[in-house]
Amino acid sequence: MVKVALLGYGYWGPNLARCLNESKSAELSYIIDLNETNRDKAKSRFPNAIVGDDLSLPLNDPDLQGIVIATPAKTHYDLAKMALSAGKDVLVEKPLALSLEEGEELVELAQRNGRILMVGHLMLYHPAVERIREMVKCREIGDSHYFFSQRLNLGKVRSDENVLWSLAPHDVSMLLYIFDEMPSSVCAHGGCFLQKAIEDIVFIHLDFPSGIMADIQVSWLSPLKIRRVLIVGEQKMLIFDDVEPLEKLKVYEHSIDIKGNAFMNTFTPRYGDIYSPVLPSTEPLRAECEEFIRCIQTREKPKTDGEEGLKVLKVLESAQRSLDTGERVFIN
Repeated sequence: MVKVALLGYGYWGPNLARCLNESKSAELSYIIDLNETNRDKAKSRFPNAIVGDDLSLPLNDPDLQGIVIATPAKTHYDLAKMALSAGKDVLVEKPLALSLEEGEELVELAQRNGRILMVGHLMLYHPAVERIREMVKCREIGDSHYFFSQRLNLGKVRSDENVLWSLAPHDVSMLLYIFDEMPSSVCAHGGCFLQKAIEDIVFIHLDFPSGIMADIQVSWLSPLKIRRVLIVGEQKMLIFDDVEPLEKLKVYEHSIDIKGNAFMNTFTPRYGDIYSPVLPSTEPLRAECEEFIRCIQTREKPKTDGEEGLKVLKVLESAQRSLDTGERVFIN
């Protein structure tokens, strides 16, 4: 059994604790949280774990192998650095850090100490996203043209990060994973309605060297919860709606037929079948936790390792620079 500790039992921590506790390969040994109410909740639900506010307990436990960090984003860098320096493997919730420089330092520290560093880019463990990536890679949809995603909700409003850093890591990580390509430039704009200098809604436009275009909208000021991705290909179109309880991925065999001669092109919509592929009923968070435990045991590189986290940070930091300056930012 792999002994693990969870840091943070607030918003997302209870979900991680459940998955870690139910794993047949892991033992949830510690739950650390500074909030007394959170600690009381953790004690009642996980009586076999040591619950407290003293971080030195898991850091100094020689038998503890992994630490999962589910604290506010502004603490990710410091806590991950402490855990890696103590010789622990680390799974840190998104984002890896709040700057590319901090992320690079964590990746270098993990490599130097021979430790696993994994980022909680949850959507990359979703069966629908894996299926979309396969369809794109094998060109089942033809050439890929366009990616559009919306991640909207009413709350949870944060004061230590804007909506770009809070929600967009999900969509940026999906985008980079599906197309396996870094964008060449990004433009972003947004609005601050609830708090000064903290954007509540952000629109991000990205261009790729291959010609693919992408737009991402994130907001915590929406009356509806929307978690939707549209991908337009030359021959087919895909819609991934994570709010849908059953048919989360739909394939539209729709396209535009182009016929022409030396003088004129004609564009005719083609409407084909619409179907929903059968997907494994895997819970993404459970798959993410199992990946972390497996990589601790095998020393294999996780799908969402530190290097993958840096790619996402590079896009987020460039988008933030565009937000701040109002200009298009080129990504090297």
